[in-house]
Amino acid sequence: MFSSPLGEEPATTNNTVVFSLALSGLYWTAPEALRSLLKDERVVPTPAGDIYSLAIVLKEILCKNSAYDIEQSTLGLSSKSEFSLVPNPPGLSPPDLNQQKQRASSFDIISRVAAPEGGKVFRPAIGEIVSEYQSVLLSFVRLIQECWQEDPSTRPLIRRVLRQMRKLSPFKTTNIMDNMLKMMERYSSRLEDIVAERTAQLAEEKRKTDALLYRMLPQNVADELKQGQHVQAEAFSSVTIYFSDIVGFTQIASQSTPMEIVEFLNKLYTVFDEVIQAFEVYKVETIGDAYMVVSGVPIPNGSRHVYIMADLALELLQTIIDFTIPHIPDRQLKIRIGLNTGPVVAGVVGTVMPRYCLFGDTVNLASRMESHGLPQKIHMSPFTYAAIEDKSAYIIKERGDLEIKAPLANWYSHMLTIRVPLPLGVLE
Repeated sequence: MFSSPLGEEPATTNNTVVFSLALSGLYWTAPEALRSLLKDERVVPTPAGDIYSLAIVLKEILCKNSAYDIEQSTLGLSSKSEFSLVPNPPGLSPPDLNQQKQRASSFDIISRVAAPEGGKVFRPAIGEIVSEYQSVLLSFVRLIQECWQEDPSTRPLIRRVLRQMRKLSPFKTTNIMDNMLKMMERYSSRLEDIVAERTAQLAEEKRKTDALLYRMLPQNVADELKQGQHVQAEAFSSVTIYFSDIVGFTQIASQSTPMEIVEFLNKLYTVFDEVIQAFEVYKVETIGDAYMVVSGVPIPNGSRHVYIMADLALELLQTIIDFTIPHIPDRQLKIRIGLNTGPVVAGVVGTVMPRYCLFGDTVNLASRMESHGLPQKIHMSPFTYAAIEDKSAYIIKERGDLEIKAPLANWYSHMLTIRVPLPLGVLE
């Protein structure tokens, strides 16, 4: 009959986990003692057996895990014939499959320790040592390995073990457990520093991710999406929209390689992006050579949007004069700009690569103002012209009647040419 490691028969209950725990309780037992237990022979305690048990305890303290933590999770017996090697305690009902696997794993560990296969002993695995005391701990590992040698006569005496542990201790104390606890405290403190460092790195990565997201979507919209909320479309009663494209872009593209076009547009719109940072506007998108910006969305700004957009258009027009096409430096770049003012609806479209888009006739008319404009001119609709209450703020010239699909019968557009000093209070 298989004896309990506690020297008692297992309790007659249905809790078969008790016996599995009893098996794992033998992990600290020396192999010579396990061989006697497996033969149902009397076990005589010896100092060498205690040294072996000490080695297992020191391994647990060093690795901060249980005796056979790695082996318990990786060693599992599956065949019924191997399950049958594990005796069922008297008075206990047969265990289910999961309990049997757990018991088989514990019994397999005990059997391997007691009976080395091919002369190769089986001991707990000690993982890689990474510590500020690495050299000391490696010597400590060698001491543990000496203490759990297969031959009891080759295991060191307790006096030698204590002397060696005092010698290896990085702390000036004589109590061995105090030394181990101090090392664990230092490890815990270092772990806290590592956690704080990783937390700071995570916060920095989150900041970078948020900054990138806020460049792609309005901040309030991005925050709602991050929280998993559905972003409702919103109507804005009055905004001003800017459209521009490059004059002769088709000809430039035909004389350029795709890489040159990408480099050219990237350089141009990077300049544009830097300019608009100083204005209360939102960049909606770029499509090919077209550049679209809006003011008054996503945050309404009263009637200021028309002045903001007029100033931005004049600033970008001035910027173009000093811009050089990288692969065609002798060609003067020119753009057409169109402005329109009116109501729009804004909302997020799509779930993969979501976009914040504007919808309504105001958008279409702004695009037509750009396409019917003139090189290096700002073409504004009657609605934008009417929204500029103080006409003295700018020099605006009437362009005249145009054949254009528009909501007005008598269509007269205007050209914004220059800004004059504004009277105080116009933008307030």
